[in-house]
Amino acid sequence: MKTITIRDDVYVALVKRKRDGESFSDVIERLLKRSRVDIG
Repeated sequence: MKTITIRDDVYVALVKRKRDGESFSDVIERLLKRSRVDIG
């Protein structure tokens, strides 16, 4: 486990995308996977 620092606006954006039962790690991982698909 690692601790990271993010800006307040990024935190708010993550909270808005967080689904019930998801951890912040889950949200970040889901968004990163989606980005890789979008990029190709």
